[in-house]
Amino acid sequence: MFKSISNCNLWTIAQNATLAVAVVLGFSLSAKAEDNKTYKTLEVSCNPFTTGELAAECNSDLGIQSETQLIAQRRGRSRKSKVDGYYAGATLGAFFPSDLDDILEADTGFGGSFFGGVKFNKYFSADIEVFGASGDFEDIPIPGGSDIESTYSGFGLYINPKAELPVFKLAGSAASVYISPGIGVSVSNVEVDFGDNIADDDVVLFSQETDATQTSISFQIKGGVKVPVSKNISVIGQLRYVSLPTEDFLVDDNLNFFSTEAGVSFNF
Repeated sequence: MFKSISNCNLWTIAQNATLAVAVVLGFSLSAKAEDNKTYKTLEVSCNPFTTGELAAECNSDLGIQSETQLIAQRRGRSRKSKVDGYYAGATLGAFFPSDLDDILEADTGFGGSFFGGVKFNKYFSADIEVFGASGDFEDIPIPGGSDIESTYSGFGLYINPKAELPVFKLAGSAASVYISPGIGVSVSNVEVDFGDNIADDDVVLFSQETDATQTSISFQIKGGVKVPVSKNISVIGQLRYVSLPTEDFLVDDNLNFFSTEAGVSFNF
């Protein structure tokens, strides 16, 4: 009797243990299957070939990522410099000044310039230029005295915006024509040496020397052609007109220059 009860209890315990193990294993397998299902779902949702709602979610995520990348690219472009390059150069040429009130007749002078600037694109740029020229006026003979000798000079510091039009390719760069107005500060000087011009009563009619200098705002305009000889070096030929106010000591005219110049320009 005792033996039968013991065997029965053992059988019941074994059944219950087996059932418990089955339940635990069932929950474990179910959880693992659910995890695998979730993983597969996530994996499929990020598959570019997925269709339906999962594809919409994936595309939404990709759209957010693409928008973020686009914003970053725009910010990068906004930080990028708007300067296309830099240049510098020099010119030399012959300057033909205007006469001053038909009293002082000007001879041809010589001068030139140094400039450096910023190129914004192939059509527009701007530079700062230092310009200078000097020469003589024709001597004026005075009866009973020495000739009147006179000289002129002009200097200026200008800011020049420049419009440029490329016309053809040469030596790895573009040949172009350009026009460039400018405004700045100028210093003009007219020096007149009257010599020993003395009247009959020994009274000096003129002082020995008059040196008049005037600093003022002035303007210029220049235009020409630029022809490249290499990728970074170009030769230029240009015409210039510049007007320099003069001191009103003998004349009322401005000292106006018309010049023909040649030079070289370097791109950086």
